[in-house]
Amino acid sequence: MKISLSNKDKEEFYNLLKTKDSNIDISDILLTAFAYTDFINKEELEQSNEISSIKNMILDNLEVDSEELRESFFEQVDIKKCEANNFYNDYVKLLDKVNFNYGKYSLKKVTYEPYQLFALDDIEVTDDYKEISKVGYFDKPFSYKALFEGKDLWMSLNPNEINTMSTTIESAKGRVLVLGLGMGYITFMLSQKKNISSVTVIERNKENIALFKKHLFPLFPNKAKITIIEDDAINFVKHYFKYDYIFADLWFTPEDGLEYYLKLNDIEKKNNIKIDYWLETSLKQMKRRYLIELIKEQIEGSDESWYQSQKEIEDRIFKRLYLDTKDIVINNIEGIRNLLK
Repeated sequence: MKISLSNKDKEEFYNLLKTKDSNIDISDILLTAFAYTDFINKEELEQSNEISSIKNMILDNLEVDSEELRESFFEQVDIKKCEANNFYNDYVKLLDKVNFNYGKYSLKKVTYEPYQLFALDDIEVTDDYKEISKVGYFDKPFSYKALFEGKDLWMSLNPNEINTMSTTIESAKGRVLVLGLGMGYITFMLSQKKNISSVTVIERNKENIALFKKHLFPLFPNKAKITIIEDDAINFVKHYFKYDYIFADLWFTPEDGLEYYLKLNDIEKKNNIKIDYWLETSLKQMKRRYLIELIKEQIEGSDESWYQSQKEIEDRIFKRLYLDTKDIVINNIEGIRNLLK
């Protein structure tokens, strides 16, 4: 990137950088709050303003003293009390009937305690790139099914999973390709739709396919629509993309999904196809975080030698974005904003 900014434009860019850093601080606060079952003292909640009380308890528990960060947290965190019935669909009912152990894997129940906080949906992003986080809680215990590898939670069908898949379920039609099997939720829901003729699922984990076929697939009412292929999803979609709808869900979080997302973007462009992605808003915003940091480094004089290491995912992403943008010329803040769009 060749960047030449006026002092005023530099000041505006550093405001974007400050917003990016604040977004990360808020994400870190929420991740810490999600890790505790007793973060909120329900006896001390002000019923007249329950959400504000919850936000203050989070910030006070974590000893957040910065008034600016507290103000941003109140502005950018959308907390909502949830109703259990909103997450009780046909696949949840099916999983209610199932518990199993399969080698090192087991399907069992996990419970949110009353007022335990969790990520409810994908983020929203404002025009000035502030991230609006969607957070939920129940006022009674809420249970959902999760798949464990030994003692470690591997994947789950929690409210976030249900909310973030809803647009895909609504949009998909015709012959559908799904990259990633997971617990079979999206496969089940798509196979239920009358306007979907087939669902082809690409999954490279043999054990996941085997446990799915043994314990879950027999319970599916529309098995004839579904084909499961053992293959690497990125490799498969490079060669077989003649589907009406393609959906990718190969990651646990946007952080570990960004590298996959960039590779799939390349395939989209090369083959003139459209892929929908799980948590796409978060993936795009994660890319913007990297780009903002890259721009800062370019303004401060880093050169190509800074981006040669590829040992870690972060290094590979920075190198990728550096190579993608190295010939771009930016002379003002609008050039930066256009790049971030």
